Amino acid sequence: IPWLGLGAFGLTFLRTVVLAQARRLCELHYLMLAFAVWSSASIVWTLDLDSTAGRVGTYSQLLLLAWVIWVLADNEARVLGLLQFYVFGTYVTAISTISNAIAGRTAGQLYDMEGPLGDRYILSGMNPNATGLLLAPSLLMSLYLLARRKGNPVTTLLCWTQLVLCTTAIFLSGSRGALLA
Repeated sequence: IPWLGLGAFGLTFLRTVVLAQARRLCELHYLMLAFAVWSSASIVWTLDLDSTAGRVGTYSQLLLLAWVIWVLADNEARVLGLLQFYVFGTYVTAISTISNAIAGRTAGQLYDMEGPLGDRYILSGMNPNATGLLLAPSLLMSLYLLARRKGNPVTTLLCWTQLVLCTTAIFLSGSRGALLA
């Protein structure tokens, strides 16, 4: 899957070069760049080089993702489309989490562990907090889409269903951070 992101970046870069047009970056982009550079500089004084290198990679990917979205989502319809795809993509995580709960497969059983993960339910291969924090932003996105999109009953039904599924999955994940988010 990381190659998919690299492919999206490459195609966006190619599009920008071929069309010879690009949106000007705003102040927020420069702040994100400064944060990523500052975080990268921490490699000099870190005690855990592997963890810091992983974090630098993550911040670099997020910075490139922000640029790709900025370039490709240049009007309101595209922004709404991206929000809708994110919201509908959370169906996979929410339904898998709920199905694991129905089947009685706890996070502890999925990871062959005992202790704090024993009564939490997640999508296989995910951390309970990551599951919750992936789903939490989608709740506000769904509400925003419901407020913006009038007249399409299928989209409305899907957004309301997503709200119920994701709220249930957040509770099942046991993630306090996601619950507060």
